[in-house]
Amino acid sequence: MQTPISNPYTLDVTFRSFGEWQTWLAENKFAGDASHARAIGQRVLANGFVEPLTNRKVLSHEIEGSIENLRENLVFDGVNSRQRAVMYCLDEQLRTRSIMVKIYSPEAVTKLALRLRGRYPMFYGSEFTTNEQTRKTMFPIPQEDLTGLSFPSATFDFVMTNEVLEHVPSLDEALGEMARVLVPGGMHIGTHPFLFMREEGERKAKLLADGEIEYITKPEYHGDPFNSGGSLVFELPGWDILERARKAGFKDAYFRFMASEQYAYLSDNTGIFVLYCVN
Repeated sequence: MQTPISNPYTLDVTFRSFGEWQTWLAENKFAGDASHARAIGQRVLANGFVEPLTNRKVLSHEIEGSIENLRENLVFDGVNSRQRAVMYCLDEQLRTRSIMVKIYSPEAVTKLALRLRGRYPMFYGSEFTTNEQTRKTMFPIPQEDLTGLSFPSATFDFVMTNEVLEHVPSLDEALGEMARVLVPGGMHIGTHPFLFMREEGERKAKLLADGEIEYITKPEYHGDPFNSGGSLVFELPGWDILERARKAGFKDAYFRFMASEQYAYLSDNTGIFVLYCVN
């Protein structure tokens, strides 16, 4: 029997610089205490949660995963904790919009993309590969390169990314393209692996002019639905991604550090960093 959640835990703080984060963290030590987050995760597993966007009430026995690596766990129907944080942020923006809002995401086959496509007719999802045989296998799924999108400028109201920015060979070009295809006042919302204790990120590989890849560190790959070997990581961003987004054309950029017991998004550091870039 499920117990109604009384005063569910919530956290929502905005940071526009590494310095702001350091100051806040020094006064809020719980953010570095995994036991704090796991206690919340245990209550989620016991009581269930509400899925953002769909408002589906998820029962405890429907939740997959554990309270280890909370950012990637607490899975329901293929959507995990960090993806629900993005869902929540989109839901905030979309609940007062027409269903004809234009949303682009460089993911077409994930469970989250399918949820959005089922609710918003003008959602456009794409995939990317440099392998010709994989490209043929993907057809008719659209193919887009985030560093050189085919869309006209000022096309979309929102661009959503989930663990994509670390895989593009030029993060600055990708940020510039997202700014270009968004309408004035449009917004990018997404997550990526984030070196949140560093001002600058870590460059792990470079794409050379001849198409070859220069590995700066040991190659790192993350999951790819169309490639069993995974997708290569080119860069793990730090806090400087905010200034880089502004230089790329966005008027503002910031992180929301968020956690919710009711909607079941949290990490081992309690909150999940969601990147906002605003045109």
